[in-house]
Amino acid sequence: MDRRRIVACVLVAAGLGWALSLAAQTPPTIVVRPDAVRIGAFYAGAEVEVSGLMPAGAQVVVVVRGPDAEARFNTKGRFGPIWANAGEARISGVPSLFLAFSPRPVAQLLARAEVDRGQLDGRAIEAQMRVEPPARDRREVRANYLKLKAGQGMLRTEEGSVRVQERGDQTSYAVSFRWPKKAPPARYTVTAFAVRDAAIVGEASAELPVTTVGVPARLADLARQRATLYGLLCVLAATLAGLGIDFIASRIGGRVSAH
Repeated sequence: MDRRRIVACVLVAAGLGWALSLAAQTPPTIVVRPDAVRIGAFYAGAEVEVSGLMPAGAQVVVVVRGPDAEARFNTKGRFGPIWANAGEARISGVPSLFLAFSPRPVAQLLARAEVDRGQLDGRAIEAQMRVEPPARDRREVRANYLKLKAGQGMLRTEEGSVRVQERGDQTSYAVSFRWPKKAPPARYTVTAFAVRDAAIVGEASAELPVTTVGVPARLADLARQRATLYGLLCVLAATLAGLGIDFIASRIGGRVSAH
C-alpha cells in the first residue's frame, strides 16, 4: 500500500471516529413546565421549571426572553440651576423581559464575544439598545432604563441557580423560578445554552405563552374592541367604589360620634 492510500485510510478513520463521537453526544433538550402561564381573576404568579439534557461536561445558561418592546419617557436636563424636562426619549431593541440563570457568573463561563453574541447579560443588552433621537442617547439614559427594568423584575440575572449533574455521557440541568407578575401576555422564548471551553456549543429553545383567561381576558378584549364602552365602565366602577367608600366612612364616623 502506497503512502497516499495510507493517508486516505487514516483520514477516513479519523472522520468516522469524529462522526461517531458526535453521534454519541447527547443533543441539547429542553422541557418547560407549565407549558403555558394563564392569568385569571385570582392569578398570583406561577412557578416555572426548566430542565433537560446537554452533552457531557457542559455548563448550562438558561435565558428567558420576551419580544422587543419600545418605551417612551421624558428625560431630565439641567438648565442653569434648574432641572426640567429635556424632551422625550424612545428606547427600542430591548426585550420586554430578560431573565438569565447560570451555575456561575456568565463572565466566568464564556468569552465576552460569546456573551455579546448570545445577548446573555445586561451589558450585552445595553449595547444593542437603540435610543432616539440621537441627542438623547447618553450613557446615563441607557443605565437608568436598565435599572428601571430591573426594579420591575423584568431584567434579572441569578447566578448559582442552575442545578447541573453529570450522568455518564450526558449532563442534566434544572432551574426553577417565579414568573414575574408584571410580565404582560405574550409569547416568550426559553433557551438553554450548552457552554464548554468559554464558547456556546449547542442550544435548545421552547416557547412559553402567557395568556389571560376568564374575566381578565374578556376585559382585555373589551378594551381593544370597544374602547369607549370600556372607558365608561371604568368610570362607573370608580364612581361606585367612591360612593361605597363614602358610605362606609359615614357609617363608621356616625358610630364613633355616637359613642
